[in-house]
Amino acid sequence: MFFLEGEFFEPTKKMRHLILLDILSQNPSTRQNILCKYTKTSNAMVNKYLHELRSDGLIEFVPVDKKSIMYKLTAVGVAEKDKLMKLYQSELAKYYELMCFVCARPDM
Repeated sequence: MFFLEGEFFEPTKKMRHLILLDILSQNPSTRQNILCKYTKTSNAMVNKYLHELRSDGLIEFVPVDKKSIMYKLTAVGVAEKDKLMKLYQSELAKYYELMCFVCARPDM
């Protein structure tokens, strides 16, 4: 979804928060094992991130039944997701501009 496979761009905690918020905004019932695949972290780390998002007021844990939890974004969570997405897109655009400049140099 957001990660490029490679050696130069390591995901940050902020990036993983964005990924979780984005996925959960589309499907609040996403299971933790699926969230692990998207964030490329362990179940323990996803659980930690989810609790951080909840303590920051960005998501709510809503029990569905005895075994399932739904992770619902709050209004603050939606606003944070939108803010992080804009920052992410802006950063990508800067990298793209830099690469266009570097590749256009005659000595390259």
